[in-house]
Amino acid sequence: MDIKIGKKYLHNTFAGVEVVTKILLQEKPSIFMGELVRKKDLHALKKAGVSYTGKEKLPECVGVVYDFQVIREWK
Repeated sequence: MDIKIGKKYLHNTFAGVEVVTKILLQEKPSIFMGELVRKKDLHALKKAGVSYTGKEKLPECVGVVYDFQVIREWK
């Protein structure tokens, strides 16, 4: 899949939760940085054990996205 900067993608996380992330930049050919798009994803990650308080603003929730984690583009 051709992942593009600025687009949103549904992808798996290592916490076992599917989230939607907006891709911000590409670190390496298959490694990207992205920010969460939906508040419910932040709460799902918190419930899965990620150390979020639940009060973070979505642009603060930046993480690594590997190309093999991407399920599809989010529209």
